[in-house]
Amino acid sequence: MKFIKTPLASPSTQTGNSNTNSGRGRTEKLNPTQKDLPLPRLEHHLRWGKVFLPLLYAWAGLLDDPFGVNGKMANKVEIIWMHVFPDVVLEEVDKPVIIKVVRAFSQNLITHYNPGLV
Repeated sequence: MKFIKTPLASPSTQTGNSNTNSGRGRTEKLNPTQKDLPLPRLEHHLRWGKVFLPLLYAWAGLLDDPFGVNGKMANKVEIIWMHVFPDVVLEEVDKPVIIKVVRAFSQNLITHYNPGLV
């Protein structure tokens, strides 16, 4: 059995909630929040909560299994994004961030309104 020696992360390369394995040389948060969305202006952030999320949740609610949408969500997120934010280009690297933010936001709603379900 071989053991692979991995270098320890120095304090200057990793901090708290970040991961430096992004491939672009930038730090990625492990648990992104709405602040991490690729939305350039405040008006976009307002549309996120008032338009984007309700459209996504309405779509999920139409499915036979609305709690099993994780595997189907990526394509729908992209379609809704183009409709709600036609002026903001959605890069491929941003899609996982958006999905993580949606999941975290949804989980917080479930926990807040139905703590017994979690």
